[in-house]
Amino acid sequence: MSLITQVGRMLLPGRLTAAARRVAATDFKQRTGCRTVLLLRVPDSEQELAWGLSQSYGAETDAAAEQPKVLDFHTAIAGVGVGGAGMTAGSGIHSAVRTGVRGFGLEDLMGWMAAARCFAIPLVQGEGAFTGKISLGRARNKDLSLRSQNISKLHAWFEYDAAGKLMVADAGSKNGTKVSGVKLVARDPVPVANGTEIRFGPLEAMVCSIEQFWEVASAV
Repeated sequence: MSLITQVGRMLLPGRLTAAARRVAATDFKQRTGCRTVLLLRVPDSEQELAWGLSQSYGAETDAAAEQPKVLDFHTAIAGVGVGGAGMTAGSGIHSAVRTGVRGFGLEDLMGWMAAARCFAIPLVQGEGAFTGKISLGRARNKDLSLRSQNISKLHAWFEYDAAGKLMVADAGSKNGTKVSGVKLVARDPVPVANGTEIRFGPLEAMVCSIEQFWEVASAV
């Protein structure tokens, strides 16, 4: 089986993927309104997560799908010291976080996508009150709503700095956020670049450029 065929089997259907197959590369970025895609691995055990993603980002026909269960909402927010005992915002975590994968190319992206079921989510801000930030959490009113018991109501957020660089921050979540294996200090944004792996609790994700995503999704 070819790598691109395996990607086609593992990339779950959604509006972003469908658009990549219909729209030319020159129009895709403008029509989707995003610069970056979050690729999220969806374990078989996360049925509620898969259902929620299909409701928010799936094909129009997915809207009538039956919800498998309803999550209980128990807020549990860790303290600012989520990064570890004695760790503070000035402790040098930025230098420990790998802010991008040098030379990350299409074959690397396809290899990551082919390894497990994944879903493509556009990194765009909705109409919520979290001005200037793309919120991620279990609650339905977040820009990126991940319906999983492993995700806090407000788990993390993305933002772009003044230079247009993408940043991610943990919001003080119970299960934490890791960038390239390094656990983040709560509310201390760090830069992430194309090919960077992120963990929201146990959920694995990767950020990739809209251009690279189109190259892969349009071919599967």
